[in-house]
Amino acid sequence: MKKKVVILLLSIIILLTASISIITKKVKSPFKVKENYLVNVENGDTFYKVLNKLSDKDLIFNANFIKIYVKGKKIDLTTKPGKYLVNKNTSLEEFIYMLNKGNKELEVQVTIPEGYTVEQIAKLLDDKKLVKKDEFLKKCNEYKLPEYIKVEKNIKYPLEGYLFPDTYQFKKDTSAEKIIDTMVKRMEKVLEEIKNETGIEIKDVQQKVIMASLIEKEARVDSDRSKIASVIENRLKKDMKLQIDATVLYALGKHKEVVTIKDTKIESPYNTYYVKGLPVGPICSPGKESLVATVKPEKTDYLFYLYKKDASKEHYFTNNYEDFKNAMNKYGY
Repeated sequence: MKKKVVILLLSIIILLTASISIITKKVKSPFKVKENYLVNVENGDTFYKVLNKLSDKDLIFNANFIKIYVKGKKIDLTTKPGKYLVNKNTSLEEFIYMLNKGNKELEVQVTIPEGYTVEQIAKLLDDKKLVKKDEFLKKCNEYKLPEYIKVEKNIKYPLEGYLFPDTYQFKKDTSAEKIIDTMVKRMEKVLEEIKNETGIEIKDVQQKVIMASLIEKEARVDSDRSKIASVIENRLKKDMKLQIDATVLYALGKHKEVVTIKDTKIESPYNTYYVKGLPVGPICSPGKESLVATVKPEKTDYLFYLYKKDASKEHYFTNNYEDFKNAMNKYGY
């Protein structure tokens, strides 16, 4: 009788040991996927919520055993949103490490330079294989505009100027609409920052963005931005045409080293040699410094400026037309 009891106990111990060994192995390598699988972790998902989602889809061995296993250990269960590629060989430790660090492999970093146009942004996103250029431009025209953007007749792209130039991280499957929305929201955040930093309310956002886009295309150094802003304001007050070459190039739709007299005669609402006042819309995406310059222009009586064509990268400013003509001769125009 005693012998049978001993045999039974040994059998139970062996079975328990084998079961524990199997459970531990399954817990440490928990995924029940045949091929690579993308685990989608959303904002607000905790580690336990991720386990429950996987369990509901029957993609892991046993969520409860895993919870018991991690609770008995001091493991960082910080979870970052993203998409994570796993397979049947992915260990629990590897998966937890992925969630801790966040997955950058499925994201694309894009830097939009200051002064880029909507078309240049669209091409860059296409080059990065995020979204096709034509699709992006189409969605730009379909995007529901904020109230501060008023669509004028003959405007080329209503969102021109409002896609803030910055460095972004986008998931590879991010839609054109989401990319556009992220850039517009970033512009709004920067405008709020400027308001808080300067204490000045931007009442006409569209006017300031148009002015800032002109400054962005004209200035080569930050110290010139507020001076160029003052020239624009001074000429507007005197009802003078702005005559800014960058607007001619935008109207032409191409870059040229030298703007000719013939070029300046192009009949376009963007050409400030042809129309009085500001162009019909922005001509590029301005950066923060150019936007600040429109809010806090330098107090001057300047009406003219030209690029010095030297190492300083600065412009020459004056309030006198004869002085301006002499400067043109001096700097080789």
